[in-house]
Amino acid sequence: MQMKMGMEIPGRSGRWSVLRSSPGRRLRLWLGLLACGPGLAFATCDTVAFSSSGVDMGRKGYTSLPRADIAGYKLVGARGVTLRAVCDDTPDTRQIRVDALVADDTPGLVRWSSTAARAGDIGAARMVVQQATAGGHEVPMTFTPVGGTTSTITPGPLTLAGAGMLVLDLRAVPRDTDARKNVLVNLQIQTLVKSSGFAPSAETPFRLDLGMTVP
Repeated sequence: MQMKMGMEIPGRSGRWSVLRSSPGRRLRLWLGLLACGPGLAFATCDTVAFSSSGVDMGRKGYTSLPRADIAGYKLVGARGVTLRAVCDDTPDTRQIRVDALVADDTPGLVRWSSTAARAGDIGAARMVVQQATAGGHEVPMTFTPVGGTTSTITPGPLTLAGAGMLVLDLRAVPRDTDARKNVLVNLQIQTLVKSSGFAPSAETPFRLDLGMTVP
């Protein structure tokens, strides 16, 4: 199963494409999910359902936060999204490939550019997995960035440091039930800008693309 998501903010919906691995089965959905705050997308081997509301991060949502834990950047806002994948197998681990299409030089960040294209209008986003569960059981996870070192296993939060592989450890979840088939991943998308730069607004839309693949 392949899931790709992109967002253009504000004013346009993001896109999720879900591709079934068997020949001839292809589902495409357009929805403004990733940027609109808490939302839920359901993906199964046979059907896809979703709930979503409109997208508008720029007009009302930005609140400056006092803490800046990445040198040179200011955290100006965050949005959450919950992904639920319902699969038909019961593996010991569930692998999720993460493709950050535009990488930043700073580990853990994906840069974005204003579509207004003014000089210096460069910001970044950080993807953090707050928690992952399988059948209601919290599961530990690791992340291995491309060309990097696997993180320490943790129940979260866990920063997705660029493109790589997120692995959920399901061994403590009972195999003889459907618990391993139902996985929830709670993500937080944090928006950052250079501390000396501008803050995003409704007049300054930007685009961020992120791909996730569940085998």
